[in-house]
Amino acid sequence: MKLLQNQRTEKENIEHEINTYKTVINDSIESQTVFESILHDFKNSIILIDKYVRNSEKTKALEYIQQFQSEITYIHEKQLHIYTTNEDLNYLLIAKKFYANSQNISMNIDCFLTDNSLISTDIIVVIIGNLIDNAINACINDDFTSEKYIRLKIKQVDDNLHIIVQNSIPSEVTEENLIDGIGIKNIKKIVNKNNGFYKRILRDCDYTVKIILWGKNNKLSNI
Repeated sequence: MKLLQNQRTEKENIEHEINTYKTVINDSIESQTVFESILHDFKNSIILIDKYVRNSEKTKALEYIQQFQSEITYIHEKQLHIYTTNEDLNYLLIAKKFYANSQNISMNIDCFLTDNSLISTDIIVVIIGNLIDNAINACINDDFTSEKYIRLKIKQVDDNLHIIVQNSIPSEVTEENLIDGIGIKNIKKIVNKNNGFYKRILRDCDYTVKIILWGKNNKLSNI
């Protein structure tokens, strides 16, 4: 009975994480809608500025140019990238990178994932989301490192998925005082349940997590 209850609790926790990341993804989709709307208006904006210049309406032209520049700045800050054709994962990566950058953390993403991955999107989103959250929190709580960074690599090799996340970490952190949070524990459970590979490496001021998920026969399950 206790084992059944633990399994239900674990399932509920994972489902809660999936819903949380779906909320992040929906927020990113909303940002893309604003982005596309601004782009659509640019052509009309240029025509209007041209009219003001031709009619020697300098003040109106300058005011409109300033508005135009603020919109360009917004697009630059919210710039959308296509890291992968997996739409849910792509929006998640965009949102996480934007948040990391807002915390003065540089984030590099190197991603190669095909459309026919045998690993379910839910698993990928939960694992990647947790890994990035863990790296971001480590950087935010780091009061000693001046240049904080996160490096994410996602590579599909045949049917298998290789994930590597590196982040800066203070030199004071050692294997002895390194504690896994709930997110990492959930990742380990998913990886172990699907006979995957998990390894963490602490070297100098660099913390690395390596994961391999084997996409054999059927889609992997996280519950």
